[in-house]
Amino acid sequence: MSSLGPYLISLAGRVETRLATALPDPAAPPEGVHGAMRHALLGEGKRLRPVLLLAVAEMLGRAS
Repeated sequence: MSSLGPYLISLAGRVETRLATALPDPAAPPEGVHGAMRHALLGEGKRLRPVLLLAVAEMLGRAS
């Protein structure tokens, strides 16, 4: 059994956590803009590129 699935899921979790903390609170003014930013970045299917970037960085010995 491959350990690739759990590894990619853990990287996706790291990306999700970092994005959530980097974005402003959706209730902070201007609410509409901040809500739209969170919707665009935290929606489903937005993790493949950042996860691949982290995996390649780790493969090359870079700290992530």
